[in-house]
Amino acid sequence: MKLIEIICYNCGSNLSELYDEENGFSLVKCQKCGLLYVNPRPSDKDISESLLYGMHEGKKTISTTGRYSRLRTRRYNKILRDLYPDGRLKKKGASWLDIGCGFGEFMEALMQYSDKTLTIKGSEPNIYKINSAKKRHLDVDFLDLDKIEEKFDFVSLLNVYSHLPDPVMFLTKLSRLLKDDGELLIETGHSAHLPKPLHHKPYFLPDHLSFANKEIVENILIRSGFKIIKTRIYRHPQFPAYNDIPEVGKEILKIILNKNGKISNFFPKEPNRDMYIRCVKSLS
Repeated sequence: MKLIEIICYNCGSNLSELYDEENGFSLVKCQKCGLLYVNPRPSDKDISESLLYGMHEGKKTISTTGRYSRLRTRRYNKILRDLYPDGRLKKKGASWLDIGCGFGEFMEALMQYSDKTLTIKGSEPNIYKINSAKKRHLDVDFLDLDKIEEKFDFVSLLNVYSHLPDPVMFLTKLSRLLKDDGELLIETGHSAHLPKPLHHKPYFLPDHLSFANKEIVENILIRSGFKIIKTRIYRHPQFPAYNDIPEVGKEILKIILNKNGKISNFFPKEPNRDMYIRCVKSLS
């Protein structure tokens, strides 16, 4: 693996301090804007190859493929009802591209909430996730975004931002895929401002390359040609609410199996850190 030294992609500063270490990698904090990012990080080539199979090298090789989850689809349905209460998603003929769609749970939630009126495509690099999605008859492949000529009414990036080597460049190029009144929905963590003892772990380095927050991501979106419609910050899935029986059961099972489950996850400080930002392509 080739490691490269980088600067903060948000503000361009090369001044940082060590925030934490994991799996042979350093997570540093920008002294100017507060972004958390891996430095040095794997090369773009190594990152792309790791994403194909969900295997990331470090002191230990970690697998991040995971598995399909109906609970995730259920959660996405709740979030869609909150973010799009006006029936906008039930407009016939509207198109949606879900980038980094994983197993396709969000695509399934979109179909359910829109009463199947949306035309939905998914792009995903992980071959195991692609095969799973296709078995459930979802339109998923690994698409070369630079070669797509079609323009969409909606584009989404859920749990993608923190894996991007250069989110600023990626988001700037992304507006090309949207129609003039097209919308982008982005989901990522709201956690860069948290002190190390409060940050959720493991970080899963070097799969995750950075951790931002509301101020940083909204600023980047505006600089990249978007106008913010609304931002919502929900309880992080790692911290189940007591009235969410399936999620509580899932967390208890993780504790029993020693799969990163912790009793402390039921009593977190600042549990709301799962951030969704709905924005529209700016024509000005």
